[in-house]
Amino acid sequence: MSPHGSWATFRGRQGRATADTGVDICQIFVFYLPLFSILILPSEYSLTAGYRGPIIGMGRFGKKWDGMERPRTDVFFRGAGWTQFDTAGRMVVPTNFRKRLLEHYGAQVFVTQSFLLEFPHIVIYPLPVWETIEAEIRLQTDIEPQQKMALMYRLNTKGVETELDDKGRILIPSELREYARLSSRVVLVGYFNTIQVWNPDLLEAFQAQVPWTPELVRRIQKISV
Repeated sequence: MSPHGSWATFRGRQGRATADTGVDICQIFVFYLPLFSILILPSEYSLTAGYRGPIIGMGRFGKKWDGMERPRTDVFFRGAGWTQFDTAGRMVVPTNFRKRLLEHYGAQVFVTQSFLLEFPHIVIYPLPVWETIEAEIRLQTDIEPQQKMALMYRLNTKGVETELDDKGRILIPSELREYARLSSRVVLVGYFNTIQVWNPDLLEAFQAQVPWTPELVRRIQKISV
């Protein structure tokens, strides 16, 4: 099922989703969670400079953040890089990602599964990004409590909060590596303010599923600056 189809299904049900539509909800979030922490910024927050003081006001979705310090979450990861696991399940984060992570977010991250059932991979969230997402999910009223619980259970049962060590490595639990079908050599890809970890063969198959058509090129040209 495509993410756009899932979103249409969710919108069509007008919040009446039941437990048997958990996959729909989760597939929505795997694509839109990284954007959640950007699109819902309060009006006081500047995309260019960030905002680290107390926030008093309404977010773009009408959520109140009185007295809460909103971390900067608009720094993106670009490009890709190859790495490999050692015998302990640790991987060195490529320099281009590591420098940006440490400079703008710090060493702490939340690592969890994706919800692309056909193309499983791992998502690395800088901890400030993940904390912002958690806060917004908790405030959402258009998702039924049971669906919200199912989403968080899926993310947390396989997720782990960890940090880069002094050699720039992250430990990925064996359960997550098995889920994403990762062997020794993997590819990391920047996806907005997150980093994805892929089996190279699965990434190639996923990219082949979305052909580079003239229509897609025209759409991209419309948003080019």
